[in-house]
Amino acid sequence: MRGNAKGKLAGTLSVTNIAGSGASTSIDFRTYDTGTSAPNVRLKATDLNWSSRLEFQTKNPGNKNNPLTTRMTILPGGHIGVGTTSPGTPLHIASAQDSLLRLQTLDNKWLFTEWYDKDNKRRTWMGLDSNLGKFWIAPENGTKEVVINSLLRVKANLEYEGQLGKLDTLQQGGATIRAHDLSFGHTARRGSPGRAMVDNKTELVMNYGSDWSGGTRIDGKLKVTNNLTVSRDLTVERNQTVKGSSTVNNNLTVAKDLTVNDDATIKDYLTVGTEIRGKIWRTNFYTVTANKSKQEFRVKMGPSATTVAFLTHIQGNFAGTGEWATIKSIGGYWYLCAYTWKPNLIAKAMCIGKPF
Repeated sequence: MRGNAKGKLAGTLSVTNIAGSGASTSIDFRTYDTGTSAPNVRLKATDLNWSSRLEFQTKNPGNKNNPLTTRMTILPGGHIGVGTTSPGTPLHIASAQDSLLRLQTLDNKWLFTEWYDKDNKRRTWMGLDSNLGKFWIAPENGTKEVVINSLLRVKANLEYEGQLGKLDTLQQGGATIRAHDLSFGHTARRGSPGRAMVDNKTELVMNYGSDWSGGTRIDGKLKVTNNLTVSRDLTVERNQTVKGSSTVNNNLTVAKDLTVNDDATIKDYLTVGTEIRGKIWRTNFYTVTANKSKQEFRVKMGPSATTVAFLTHIQGNFAGTGEWATIKSIGGYWYLCAYTWKPNLIAKAMCIGKPF
């Protein structure tokens, strides 16, 4: 087709259907006889009251009598549908094929998609890096988070270079761990700071580093159903109940009550600040200080009929004669007594017997 008119008038092919609203017009392409069979390709426009819908139709191969099928549709608003005649978004692809979109590089370099805001500023890019070795999800220019609101399954190693802000709930089998800054195995805490929690093959190691000088702190209940071995100091600030064996190879400090429902074996010294109680007996510790010379000082202890008292410790600035510390039975009770020629004679005793 050629336009012979001079000026800016170009050649035009006009296909017109004057039937009005709902009518359609088309351009057919045929590569064989024009018989009664459908054409190979059809470009079809349908009137929609001063606008139109444009359809691109082809036929399935194999038989000239196969009907035409709409492959792509452009709606009046600009939505493009591939495999659908009613696209709900600017680009809508519908297909039973597994792969719906292919992006291919011809130089084996960068291959990614970009995401821009209305001000033409790139907010995110996603795809392969310069040598196609890594897949990136890279928010930028104000976009700060990648949110995943369902299960995230990692089948290879997981590494991170930044900080792990919060791991709210981690569930594996029947175990649930709620933690903050919790690390298993290799973590970003490399070098001298060490690691918070480490899978050491046969052991789960806590406080694996020098920067946790305060030790491992458990604010809630700790339940140990098997033997507990502590190779260094153990400090318990609240009640502790042990139903099985507990071995402490160093100092054990209990700031409050310690209840032992069965036998307790102590291989070395046991220091008790106030008293030891048993089911049918009780042990109390007493101290008397003679802080004035030539005067007897007394401290009342348990009933003499149901308890036994022992003098355990004496110290002071002795004059050499006339000083003593002893236990006396007075009025049915044991008394820890001390007398000195010089101030600050200290005596200690223990009283064992029925609870009193």
